Amino acid sequence: MARRNDHSRDEIKALALDAAEALLIEEGVAGVSARKVATRIGYTAGSLYQVFANLDDLYWQINLRTLKRLNSALLPRQSLGAAEQLAGLASDYVTFAKQHRALWSLLFEHRSASSCSMPEALSQQIEQLFQEIEVLLARLNPRADSEQVRCAARAVWGGVHGVAVLTLRDKLFLQQTTAEQAILASLIENFINGWQQESGHASTAAY
Repeated sequence: MARRNDHSRDEIKALALDAAEALLIEEGVAGVSARKVATRIGYTAGSLYQVFANLDDLYWQINLRTLKRLNSALLPRQSLGAAEQLAGLASDYVTFAKQHRALWSLLFEHRSASSCSMPEALSQQIEQLFQEIEVLLARLNPRADSEQVRCAARAVWGGVHGVAVLTLRDKLFLQQTTAEQAILASLIENFINGWQQESGHASTAAY
C-alpha cells in the first residue's frame, strides 16, 4: 500500500468504502466501525472523519455504490414487450439480492441516527429505479394518471422486494430450487392482469 500522504482525499474515500464493504460482507452491519475501517487501510479513525461526516455518512456512501450497481444490473430488454421487461427487472432484482446479500440488506437495515440526511445522489438512484418501472406500467395502462402509475410501481416492487427478502431467508416454502422465479412470474402476471383490466385491457401484451 502507498504511504499515507500518497493518497488523495478521493483515494482515501475509495479505500475506506472498499474496506467497509469487505467488513460488512464478513461481519455484518455490527462489524463495521470507523476504527476497523481505518485499521484496514492504514489510517486513524480521525482521518476517516476528514472524508466522511460520520459513520452514517459512510453507510450512505456504501448504499449509493450499491444502488448504482443495482441499477446497472437491471438489464435493458428493449426488444421485449413491457410485460416481459417488467418480469426481467424483477428477476434481475432478486438475483442481485442473492449475489450481494450483505450490501443489499444494508439498503434497508440502515437507519440514520444522526442529522446526516440521505444524499441527493442516493435519492436520484432510487428514483431512477422507479422511473424504469413507471415507464413500463404506463405503457401497460395508458389511461392511468401519473400518480396512479407512481403508486402502482411501488406496489408491484413491494411485492418483488418481499420475494427477495423471503428468498434470502429461505422462507418461500416451495420445494424447488428456483421457487423465487415461479413466484415472481405469478406475481408479475397477476399484477399486470389486474393493472390492465383497470384500463379495459384484458391481455398482458405490451403496448
